[in-house]
Amino acid sequence: MKESVAVVSLSRHKGNLSLGVTSLSDTDAESLSRHKGGLHFEGLLELTDVAAEALSKSVGGLGFGDLEEFTDAAAELMSEHKGTLKFSQLSSLSNTAAESLSKHKGTLKFNGLTSLSDAAAESLSKHEEALSLCLSEYSDTVFDYLSRYQGCLMLSGIESLSDAAAKSLLRHKGTLYLQMDELSDAAAEGLSKHEGELGLEVYEISDASLEWMSKHEGKISGYDPSDCQDLDDWRATCVDAVEWVKSMREDEEDYEDYEEDEEEFTETIDEDAAKAFIKNPDAIDFRKAASITSEAAVILTKHEGDL
Repeated sequence: MKESVAVVSLSRHKGNLSLGVTSLSDTDAESLSRHKGGLHFEGLLELTDVAAEALSKSVGGLGFGDLEEFTDAAAELMSEHKGTLKFSQLSSLSNTAAESLSKHKGTLKFNGLTSLSDAAAESLSKHEEALSLCLSEYSDTVFDYLSRYQGCLMLSGIESLSDAAAKSLLRHKGTLYLQMDELSDAAAEGLSKHEGELGLEVYEISDASLEWMSKHEGKISGYDPSDCQDLDDWRATCVDAVEWVKSMREDEEDYEDYEEDEEEFTETIDEDAAKAFIKNPDAIDFRKAASITSEAAVILTKHEGDL
C-alpha cells in the first residue's frame, strides 16, 4: 500500500481493518493510529520504532501476522498500547522486550514462539491480563514462573508436560488452558489439584489420567466432572470434547480450501475491485493485496463491517 492518501481514507473506516501490506511508513502508521477499531497487519515484515510508537496510540486490538522480530525499543513503545496485542510469527522474545511487554494493559498473544527464556517467563508472569503462549521448547523453570501468573493463562504447542511442570502449574490461581499432544499419569495427578477452571485439549490420555482429572474440583473444558456418573461417563465426555475440537478444525480447513477455490484474489485493489467487494464481500479476497488506489480506499470506507 504505497498511497498515503489511501491509508488516510481507510483509517476512517468504522470496524476492524486487516491489511496485507509488507511495509508501513511512519506517516501511514500515524494515520492508521487514528482508526477506530482493530488493526491487523497480515504481511508486515518490519516495524520501525516510530511506527510502533504511533500504533501504540490506536484504540483497538493490534495483530501482526508475519512480523518475526522487532526491537526492544519498539516493544517498550508497544507496551503503552491498551488492548489485545497478537504476534503470530514472532519466534523469539528478548528478556528486555518481555520485561517491557509485561506492563502492557490488555491480552498478550504469542502464537509463534519456539522457546522462552527463564528471565522472559519471569517478566511475563507479572503481566496482569490474559496471556497466550505457544511453546514447543521450554524449561521446567519457565513453568515455575508462569505458575505465578495471576490472570487467564493459555499454553499451547506443548508435546508433553513434564511432571515437574505440571506440579508447578497446579499453583496457578485462575483459568488455565493447556493444549498438548499427550499427558502422563503423574502430570494428570498434579493438574487434578489445580484450583480454578481448567481448559484441557489432549489427544493421548490414559484411563488412569482420566481418573485423576475426574477428581479436579472445577470445570474442565467447560464440563464438570461431578456431573458424570462414573469413569466411563467422564471418558465419553472427554472424547466428545476432543472430537468437537477436531471437527471444528476440520470445518475450518474445509472452509479455507473452499475460499481458495471459490474466491478471486487480487494483488492491487483498484476502483473496480473495491466496487465488486462492496457489492459482494464474499466474492473477492484482499488478503494478498500489496497496493490500493486512493479511489478504491474511498469506496471501501463505505463498507459496514470488517475489512
